[in-house]
Amino acid sequence: MRKKTQLRTGRVVAGLFLLTACGACLLAAVSFFAACSGGQPSNPQPSDTGISFADGNSPDIVYRVLQKPDDDIHTGSLILVNNEISFRGSTGDAVRIYEHKNSTYYVKDKNVTVCPALMNPLNRMFADFYKVTGTDDVMMISGIRSIEYQRQLYQDELAETGLSTSRLVAKPGHSEHHTGYALDFGLRQPGRKYDGSGVYHWLNENCTQYGFIVRYPPEKADRTFIDGEPWHFRYVGKPHAELMQAKGFCLEEYIDFLREYPNDGPHLSVRASDGARYEIYYVRASGGTNQVPVPSNYPYQFSGNNVDGFLVTVEL
Repeated sequence: MRKKTQLRTGRVVAGLFLLTACGACLLAAVSFFAACSGGQPSNPQPSDTGISFADGNSPDIVYRVLQKPDDDIHTGSLILVNNEISFRGSTGDAVRIYEHKNSTYYVKDKNVTVCPALMNPLNRMFADFYKVTGTDDVMMISGIRSIEYQRQLYQDELAETGLSTSRLVAKPGHSEHHTGYALDFGLRQPGRKYDGSGVYHWLNENCTQYGFIVRYPPEKADRTFIDGEPWHFRYVGKPHAELMQAKGFCLEEYIDFLREYPNDGPHLSVRASDGARYEIYYVRASGGTNQVPVPSNYPYQFSGNNVDGFLVTVEL
């Protein structure tokens, strides 16, 4: 009787072992084919900002090739401009904020201009700010600047400080204000300066949901070459602003980060705080005319980085 019991027990154990082994093999096979397909992001990394990101290439994107000249590296909302990298693009399609703004903020005069892409998110941000706080006294005091005007500002700053360089005013030709994607905020009341504190902290904290970043955080001064400026906002678009906030990147760091996602490798898969999905990849410029793959069946945003290549943001 004991021998029969031992025999039955042995068969059960053997059966369980075989079942476990088969399950492990099946799981490994599923994982292998999922990885090869590239269709699902791996290891999604959520953040407390509500955005998540991972490596992943959508199998649904159908690509076509655009011919892009090297000059296009210097255009778009993700171009990097700082004291080492000059602005070499154009802002010929600039618009006057005064002519397109809503009633929830002010503008210094009718001559403050920006790129058209800023106006809709800027109006939405201040409309929401007013709904939350009931405050409407923020003023746009500086948009696009000419190189000549920036040179005067720079020389005035050096004359005042007696220094040979400035960490507050960018060099002429190297200012974000040349791009059309930068704005300085002020306050309508005389003698008051915008510092992003108090009720205005809402703007500095939530601007990324509208595609804006605070360009010069004080803790990043060693990378940006500019001391902290809580009043200086830069438009980079969605989902880039939220992703920069989640990763704690300044723009210099973010441009470096995106090079890790080339068009012929794993792309960056992003789900923004509003649930919208994006796929981002980098295309290195090769000189002359560049072959840039872009989706033919999904909308996308295209920008140069003003350094060495192009960035494509697919809206899935």
